[in-house]
Amino acid sequence: MLKARIVYQSDAAQERLQPLLTAAMEQLLTLEWREAVHELGISFSERLTYNQYTAIHQFLLTAAKALEGRIHDKGAMLGYLMDSTPAYIVTNWDAWSRMLHEKKLHSAKGEYVHIYKEGELLESGILLEYEFSPANTPFALVSCTLITSEGEQTVYGDHLTLEAEQRF
Repeated sequence: MLKARIVYQSDAAQERLQPLLTAAMEQLLTLEWREAVHELGISFSERLTYNQYTAIHQFLLTAAKALEGRIHDKGAMLGYLMDSTPAYIVTNWDAWSRMLHEKKLHSAKGEYVHIYKEGELLESGILLEYEFSPANTPFALVSCTLITSEGEQTVYGDHLTLEAEQRF
């Protein structure tokens, strides 16, 4: 199990957190309240999908804000960055997420892919090139160049999603 904790200042912490706990989040997390020391322990599996880790990451940020608290995530290491710096569920999350996406997209070059924006299919074709948002900004895929049935096409957008099709 991976573990993080939030040391908080606010009173009525459980009441403040309750609106944030969806049924899906309650299935991912185990919460342990230590009210005497104003601390919330949060445990979750080390075998989750990227999307589940993303949901937990967002929950922790939102919960810390709602509780006027500080996140301690040294018990929730997810991996390492290219320079061997540890990446945790909050600490170095953006750099780790960007690295994973870059590796995923690099391996998709030359593959048949679908490009989506907010769930809507924009284009399909063989991936030639892609561009991310600038470093030190929230990660986003902002353009993809594909070979389509109509030739070379470049798709632009704020938060594009790429899905590789498994063709053999």
